Amino acid sequence: MNSIQIKQYYWKFYESIGFERTGLFECLRNEFGDGSVLYPGSSSHISHSLVFSNVIYVDRSEVSEDVLGDEAVMVEFVELKKKYRRRPDIRFRDVYTYSVLQRKRNIN
Repeated sequence: MNSIQIKQYYWKFYESIGFERTGLFECLRNEFGDGSVLYPGSSSHISHSLVFSNVIYVDRSEVSEDVLGDEAVMVEFVELKKKYRRRPDIRFRDVYTYSVLQRKRNIN
């Protein structure tokens, strides 16, 4: 997906129905600080990156791969809506691919 498609997708499935939950994530950031966030089972929910500057998304669905797979496009989208000054550090890991890579490293 390009950044326009991500913006439309995000609007349809999160913003338009009030499911962003940025208020919740702001409370968590205020309580625990702006550290690194690991989001397992993220699907395509990217609101974490609007509040936290360093997020690793982990999932294996096709939707998550479509939305989160191009990290440069994700950064471009988040730059428009983020609530912090730093450049976002966004990474996506497909669970299956990641586990295969880890096993190969352990074997070698």
